[in-house]
Amino acid sequence: MHAQGRICCGLVLALLAVSAVAEEDQGQRVFQRNCETCHGGWGGYGAPGIGNYDAWRPFFRHGEQAMFTSVVNGRNSMAPRGGNPTLSDKELREAVRWIIKEVDGNESSVLAVAER
Repeated sequence: MHAQGRICCGLVLALLAVSAVAEEDQGQRVFQRNCETCHGGWGGYGAPGIGNYDAWRPFFRHGEQAMFTSVVNGRNSMAPRGGNPTLSDKELREAVRWIIKEVDGNESSVLAVAER
């Protein structure tokens, strides 16, 4: 491969890595701005908290799509779209994925099931 081709491939890989980090950061930002009040720490208002794996376990059993659907439609005292109707499906999905990774780890079995 010519030097120019290697540089181009390197740039593409770098952009893909930056894009993946940007999406994860977007999920964290959405969480911090819209979800953290109830889901931060050990939780509150009956919501599972980011620091409490056991509280999330029942939700993880149903997988990412079920969690996303709960966020979109609301659940118990959580309003649809987490109370922010301006959030896009993409933003909500990124927040759900960020929560899963944060609570269940980067090698999350919940995300592995969703990606099959």
